[in-house]
Parts: sequence; structure tokens; C-alpha cells
Amino acid sequence: MSIRNKWMPAAALALSAGLAQAQTVTLDNPLDACVAPQLGVRQTSEGMLLQPWRLDARKPVAECGCKSALLRYEARAVTDDGDEVVLQSGLVNSRNAGVAALTLASDAQLARGLATRGLVLSLGCAPPR
Repeated sequence: MSIRNKWMPAAALALSAGLAQAQTVTLDNPLDACVAPQLGVRQTSEGMLLQPWRLDARKPVAECGCKSALLRYEARAVTDDGDEVVLQSGLVNSRNAGVAALTLASDAQLARGLATRGLVLSLGCAPPR
């Protein structure tokens, strides 16, 4: 799901790498009733693959079953044989709605080699502490 959003500055769009143009991102978001990420154009910076996004909060994530405001994200590469390989995972604060960037892979070349069928970005509740 490559989306060109109005909120992305032209300079950021110009930084898009070949990987960003060639591969699609499928968004897996079971929390859609509470948060709706709007994906920008992927970029590479210092060898990392970044996904700009705007996180729109529709309602508190507690109403979607989360125990805290923290969300877990996971970026996976889909290989030629359909397997999914985790490239990066982390936490984001759902209260920080607005423009940010997620690291999809700390090595964009590795992502390019593995993600021959695209990328999957999953959101979910952070595990309880």
C-alpha cells in the first residue's frame, strides 16, 4: 500500500530510493477502529529503510483491548516462496499522533534482497509489562 499523502513534503518524496518505489507495503492493522496509520513514501537514510507515517488516533487504544498506550510494530519481508522474515520490530506511543518515521529495516540492502514479494507492516497492542 504505497500512498502519496498530501502531508509529505516534496523534499521527503524526492529522497525515495528504488526499494521504496518497487515494493509494496501491506498494512496489517487489527487496531483500525482506534488508530489509522497513513503511510508515506519509504526512504533510505544511512543504510536504513524508513517508513514515514502519520498516525491518526480515532479513539484510545484501550477501547481496542490494549493495556497501555504503547503499540507494537513489526516489519516483515515476504520472500519469493511466500515466507515472511522479520526485519525490524519496536514500540510506538499511540498518544503521539502525527508525522513520524518507523525503521522497517536497519539494512536496506538486506531488505531489498529478502523482500522480493513486498513488505508487511503489522500493528498490535504492546505486550503487558
